[in-house]
Amino acid sequence: MVRIALALGRDFSLLLFIGNRYADTQTAEVFKQIVGPKDDGHGNDPLGDITVVKDFRHGSDNHLSCADDDELAELRDYNTTKPKFIVCPLLFKKGAIGKGWEGAPAVTCDTWFPRIGYMTDTIGFVMLHEYTHWQTLMNPVMQPAFLRKATIDVASGAWKVRRLSRTQATSNADSYAWLAQ
Repeated sequence: MVRIALALGRDFSLLLFIGNRYADTQTAEVFKQIVGPKDDGHGNDPLGDITVVKDFRHGSDNHLSCADDDELAELRDYNTTKPKFIVCPLLFKKGAIGKGWEGAPAVTCDTWFPRIGYMTDTIGFVMLHEYTHWQTLMNPVMQPAFLRKATIDVASGAWKVRRLSRTQATSNADSYAWLAQ
């Protein structure tokens, strides 16, 4: 499987996570919206409007995001120009390139693909996932192409994402995060 993935490269990843290897142009526009027009490594200027904050009670149910056993992060106020990015402690217990976890050796670039799973969610993966929910950032590319303001959570995890239809995949935050990872 790894040899197939390496041989097919980007087309294979598009096929796996977006559902159509010809979705290149539309998918690239989503990533360009995050990277920004300058491609100078600093990201799109609006990303500076996101504030990283401690978890806080939210909504009519007074809910704490990080109280959920599986929550890594959440973008709150995603329909405003000044969203809040909550990073939960669990995120720092997940795997990453060069980092193992209990009972598993460190993941390397050569061994990552066959070990795909929720433990390989990196901080960058989670940030990208959350960025695609932000309506102010994503609306310029999502609305014309996919008739929505930003991504939603249709399915999470690499294996569930691979089962989505193309329409579902292009609306799903994890599809873009897995494609990038």
